[in-house]
Amino acid sequence: MESCDMSIKVSVIVPSYNHAEFLGDRLRSVYGQDYKNFEVILLDDCSSDNSVEILETYSSHPNTKTMLVNKRNSGSTFRQWDKGIQMAEGDVVWIAESDDLATPDFLSKLVVAFENASVVVAYCKSMLLDRFGVIIGPDTWGKEECPAKWNRNYLTSGQEEIDRYLVYKNTLVNASGILFRRDAYLQLGLDDAPVDLVKDWLIWGHMLAKGSVYYCSEQLNMFRVHEGTVRSLGNYEKELKRLKENVFVKNELRKLVSSGTQIDHRKYFWLVKMWAAKADIQLLGKRTYLFPPFRGLMLWRFYVCVLGRLWLMFLTRFTQDKHGA
Repeated sequence: MESCDMSIKVSVIVPSYNHAEFLGDRLRSVYGQDYKNFEVILLDDCSSDNSVEILETYSSHPNTKTMLVNKRNSGSTFRQWDKGIQMAEGDVVWIAESDDLATPDFLSKLVVAFENASVVVAYCKSMLLDRFGVIIGPDTWGKEECPAKWNRNYLTSGQEEIDRYLVYKNTLVNASGILFRRDAYLQLGLDDAPVDLVKDWLIWGHMLAKGSVYYCSEQLNMFRVHEGTVRSLGNYEKELKRLKENVFVKNELRKLVSSGTQIDHRKYFWLVKMWAAKADIQLLGKRTYLFPPFRGLMLWRFYVCVLGRLWLMFLTRFTQDKHGA
């Protein structure tokens, strides 16, 4: 795509929460964009570290629209998203998560896509970054079925993306690597959706149903992986909630699939594997673990996965005991 004329205004929302360790670098990567037609909305969700102090150093920056600090934690990053989007005045929104990074040309490479009036979402290839800033490799989540698809730029209908990919797994996995039209988001009406952990998957599905999607194969976004990221494992209750939400969202997105599209249920087995991978002796006594919200073949596949994992655990322990003896 050709370079844009900077007529499209971008609202950058930085939802901050206890990421002081990474926040300075993140803000420098936001304010240092070579595309200059943007406003920044700084939001802190009652951080207990010195995140607010770092945000305040940018509160008077000419590109900063406002800075708001919650007195109580909202309980969900998606409530912060919505708060920022409601205040935004831009044509396009960028949710710049407070622990990620972007290249200086992130906005200029993606904003140009919105010169096409049909485009509602534009995103790029993301790289995984550890807490020390070392690049781990490309983020391949959701791209296992057809990895070659994401090796080139493409523009396609959002409906096709839903039918072939998004209905099975979230392929737009890191909000920091995505731009979307503000007016399309405001039409979604998903405020009451019973999801807190995987609501982005639901949002992208409904967004793509409204238009086209553009993908840039350049590595413009860096998604930081550490124990505090959303994708990191939580306690049992949190992981059960994540599983139930994933099942809810995949059922909701199936309602968006084009009439006549045949669903390949095997592509949902990643849910089974993800839950079965949590198997250990302590969980076997939990009814909610042994009877997850799966049906039919997925439930049987779960039991096979658990038995296989337990057998592997047994063999590993047996081998260690044998060598130890």
